[in-house]
Amino acid sequence: MHETDPAERGVTVEVTTEGYSDGAILDWYVYNEFGDRPGEDFEGGETRGTVTINNNQGSFTIIAVEDFDAEGTEVYTVAVSDIVDQVTKELQFNIAEERQYTVTITPNALSEGGTAVVEVNTVNVKDGTNVPYTITGVNNLDIDVPLTGTVTINQIAPALGVGFVTIEISEDGILDGQETLTFDVFGNSDSVTITDTSTALPGGGGGGGGGGGSTATYTINADQDIIYENLFTPRESTITITTTNVPENTVLSWTIGGTGITTGDYVVDGEIPTTLTGTVTLDSLGSASVTLSAVNDLVLEGQGYEDLTFTLDGTGQSVDIQIIDI
Repeated sequence: MHETDPAERGVTVEVTTEGYSDGAILDWYVYNEFGDRPGEDFEGGETRGTVTINNNQGSFTIIAVEDFDAEGTEVYTVAVSDIVDQVTKELQFNIAEERQYTVTITPNALSEGGTAVVEVNTVNVKDGTNVPYTITGVNNLDIDVPLTGTVTINQIAPALGVGFVTIEISEDGILDGQETLTFDVFGNSDSVTITDTSTALPGGGGGGGGGGGSTATYTINADQDIIYENLFTPRESTITITTTNVPENTVLSWTIGGTGITTGDYVVDGEIPTTLTGTVTLDSLGSASVTLSAVNDLVLEGQGYEDLTFTLDGTGQSVDIQIIDI
């Protein structure tokens, strides 16, 4: 059965018996996988009834209701029972829903300081439903909305709905290059290209009477280039960032990459990450550090190790750390 397709919303149950006289009446009832009988899912609220047998044949029809609830596929069992003889036969069927989501971002290219509007169009999604989304390709300092959240769908016509998310792109003053923001809803996505309007890395450029020595420099080093998930040490590596000619309290962004690397592979400064990006703030000496700890995820990856790359965005500086899975 397909709740969203009128042509396939009903199912007819054929009952075949042996040894029953004409006019015999059997009971039928429907229940879900939890043993409940939610009448709101069926036309007329009918979850039980009777079927009359003639020539050892009978039939009855069950019709699903299009309720516009985001319930996914529901599993039901229909049972036909002879209470007198205590005989019950059961048949399982599904009520399927076909919900559709389309994501469009306008414009599809802009600069830092601009505004992107995400439009989520839906089919067969109930009015007022909060649909989850995920944003990737940027960090939480680049935009003014959470990287994960919900968009509320408002019905605009029978079975049709729309929701909007407005995203302000931050002018962060950090030269991190062109970025691509992707907005995803249940595997349906669209992207917008963000042009970096910064003209120099923090502290760089030497403009105005600074004279020589004003060019910013960036260096990163890891105290351990191999760490272990379990059994052996070291379990963590501290990445130290040192700079020259970069002001105190400057915020620098970083990205973690590598084949197969996910947020479940490591911990950052004792915190479980939600994205592969983050930031550090420089102290009065122009330094900062990030400590990565391997997570024992009990999964044997590849050949027993993964290569993680920590990149300081926009500086051309990176460091590789191998995570050994033992």
